[in-house]
Amino acid sequence: MKIALVFGGGAARGLAHIGVLKVFEKENFPIPLIVGTSVGAVIGGLYALEPNAEKLEDFILQYLSSEVFKKLKIDFFLQQNDQKEKPRRRFLPPISSFLEKGIFFGRSLTRLSFVSPEIIRENSHYLFGDSQFKDSKIPVYFTATNMKSGKEQILEQGLMREAAAASCAIPSILPPIYIDGKPFVDGGCISLVPICASRKLGADFIIACNVSKDKINSVFPLNNGFDVAVRAYEITLFSLRLQQLQDADILISPKVGEVNWADFAKAKECIQKGEEAAKKALKEFWKKKLFKQIKKLFLLGPKQPYT
Repeated sequence: MKIALVFGGGAARGLAHIGVLKVFEKENFPIPLIVGTSVGAVIGGLYALEPNAEKLEDFILQYLSSEVFKKLKIDFFLQQNDQKEKPRRRFLPPISSFLEKGIFFGRSLTRLSFVSPEIIRENSHYLFGDSQFKDSKIPVYFTATNMKSGKEQILEQGLMREAAAASCAIPSILPPIYIDGKPFVDGGCISLVPICASRKLGADFIIACNVSKDKINSVFPLNNGFDVAVRAYEITLFSLRLQQLQDADILISPKVGEVNWADFAKAKECIQKGEEAAKKALKEFWKKKLFKQIKKLFLLGPKQPYT
């Protein structure tokens, strides 16, 4: 059975993937294949290079406190939770934050992204150095959105820092990354958890880690046409994600949906939530694995299943 561990996007919430890896290591659970998008590509890629969850946790926490990370100015996007204010728009927080602060159009019309390409290169080099996919100890694949073809593309060769930057390139915030002359942005634009890509890679049992919300926000403003458009788009993406997640054999859903995507100060909390969710999911895995083995051994024919 070819098992794939699939990590989805979610920025700060995606640090829960580290907690999942810590539990898998403790339980001596084999990880033959890793597929990730956005922050899932970063965590999955770093672990594939050096499969040690404790070292990975230390490295990520060190990175988050570094001057290199601070240059991204991610804290700019943190929403102020003032209880006296009306509930604020939670969908697409990067773009809505820009709009609310009155600078989205000014910056997006004069350059491709809020963060400069130079800062992205510095951060990606800090994380991956000159490591290539062929250097990984565990087969690992990233997904990104090909802006030219409009399709999800699997990245599997060359410098990991370039592929990770492409997979993480949130539109309007991080710049598109060109690989072989083709522009790429965040893989989450098509599939927030790259389950379909994992099937294409030959995985027949998928353990997917989803760090997005498990339900759509019921509180939302409808004061103008923009609010209506945002809400409709939110519903579309949420419904698409639910359909995609159904193809996972085991779904790990750490309770981090309420963590702001830009709140990296909650790194340890997210990691802990990942551990808690992984422990529950592994129990379900052993049940399903046992069932599949029994079915394979005793299946008498397509119309005569063993009972």
